[in-house]
Amino acid sequence: MMSESVRSYGESYYLGCWQEAGHFFFAPGLARHVYPSPTPWHGNLDSRDFADSRDWLRKELDGWTAIGRRDNTVDSRPGSHSTFAFHAVLTTAEAEAEARRLFPEIFERIEHKGK
Repeated sequence: MMSESVRSYGESYYLGCWQEAGHFFFAPGLARHVYPSPTPWHGNLDSRDFADSRDWLRKELDGWTAIGRRDNTVDSRPGSHSTFAFHAVLTTAEAEAEARRLFPEIFERIEHKGK
């Protein structure tokens, strides 16, 4: 059995701002944005779902899980959010742990700037 720290869950993406305003999908490493939307939500995984909550909210669709929350650390406009999508069915806690592992830069920014 794999330990929790090395378990991997298929495709994983961050949807949000990275270094500048504008929400894009990024694969782990944040090297470049992914287009078009790689998730089954297509263009419907956005601020209407997550931007009003400071807590992680969870959605599930077709074997994918997404968690998201408000994040104004880069983009101060209303509706800004950080969202993580995984091609796996995960609990909120599992998704947050995997997001922290794969996208530590985002969590460092959120936790240090805290908006």
